[in-house]
Amino acid sequence: MKKIITLSIILSLAVGTLAGCSSNGSQENKQENNSAQNNAAAQSAGSLSGTFTMTSYIKDGEPVDLSDNNSKGLYTTLELKEDGTGVYDFFGIKSDVTYDSQSINLSGVKSAYTVSGNIITITSGATTMVFKKGAQNASQTPANSSEPSKTDNSVPDASSAEPVQKNADSKVSIKSGEWTNIEWETYTDPNGYFSLKKPKGWEVEAVDGKSNGKLFGLQLTVRTPDKTQGVNVLDFIIIPKNNLSEPTIEAMYKGLFQSASEWNVLETTVPDYLQQYIDTHSKEVADAKVLHVEFEQNGIKGEGMYLGILEDILSDSYIAVTLWSGWTPRGEYQNWSDIYTKIQASVKYTDSYRARFSSSTASYSADSNNTSMSDAFMDSWNKRNKSEDIMRQKQQDATLGYERVYDTQTGSIYRADNGFMEKYSTLDGQRYSAISDDMYTEGYQGYVSLD
Repeated sequence: MKKIITLSIILSLAVGTLAGCSSNGSQENKQENNSAQNNAAAQSAGSLSGTFTMTSYIKDGEPVDLSDNNSKGLYTTLELKEDGTGVYDFFGIKSDVTYDSQSINLSGVKSAYTVSGNIITITSGATTMVFKKGAQNASQTPANSSEPSKTDNSVPDASSAEPVQKNADSKVSIKSGEWTNIEWETYTDPNGYFSLKKPKGWEVEAVDGKSNGKLFGLQLTVRTPDKTQGVNVLDFIIIPKNNLSEPTIEAMYKGLFQSASEWNVLETTVPDYLQQYIDTHSKEVADAKVLHVEFEQNGIKGEGMYLGILEDILSDSYIAVTLWSGWTPRGEYQNWSDIYTKIQASVKYTDSYRARFSSSTASYSADSNNTSMSDAFMDSWNKRNKSEDIMRQKQQDATLGYERVYDTQTGSIYRADNGFMEKYSTLDGQRYSAISDDMYTEGYQGYVSLD
């Protein structure tokens, strides 16, 4: 028989939100449940006075026996007074109870109950809880204490007890996202081609594509050591025309990412700066735009923004100039978009770079337009279809097992594991709330969890 034996697990129990567990509760408790449900009669309020301890529960048809927990001093108790009031003690977190001959209001939830002898059975939705009279609260008598049990029927003094909200909020842990506190450092290329600013600890890789006769320029990659996110800046690449199915940025990037097992263009935009470039170089430009993409490559599921300008000035090849990209794990790009544009805008090329590369970049010089291109990148992100992005964010959270909440006092948005708000509400917490749909476009500041 499977039993719940740790405090961290059993803390997920509460009225209407009992965690489902697969077990075959004891025969004794099954008999108690059947007796309570089949033979109970409505009782007067005064006849129920005393302290009761939860001995078992049934969630969605799955019974769980709590005798092993109770033997270790892990109790949930229900204290009922003759005047129709009482106290529900959920591991030291107490809330008021009211009841009459038909129903009981437990943690703000009105539920039906039945009585059979010294057993109270409370039914709330798909959850049935069984309480037995006469057990002792763990906070009053330790599990291994040799002292005899003493039943305390008094109601705690409201003036001296801490509000339940404080108890709930004291159990919330916050971990700030890395993107909220970036420590910047300057990186200078040892070959003397460029410098840039990057988050401390991130790697920089520079590939000289002109070496060994390769048909691309200087490719800069700034990324985390695990390579799951970063930015890329490539000044130009020459692509034979027969390598592209059509002269578009979509076809170009799809060709460059042939190893990706998934490459799904979610949205395309042409920000103002790119449109101005197209208008100025209309005879040379075959296509220019920014793509918002989801992909899977090397086992990593990510999303990113990809910018490119494709020029048709050679007889047998296209020249793609200024290929910029930024990528993150799925659902996280919105947190890093500002950081990425700062990295890209900070790239400064040297005279050595200009002497080696700039003459090869057709009608465009990447050196003089980093700020404008980074602005175009941000402009495209801000102009994305917000309603579709909200839907994608919600789907990604559901797939990955997350939900988002916000701090009603500060307005900060956080990501949490599924079930956070359910457990937090069980503790009568008031500070955190589920977010509204429009908040999905704002990113989040970090992560919250319940201790």
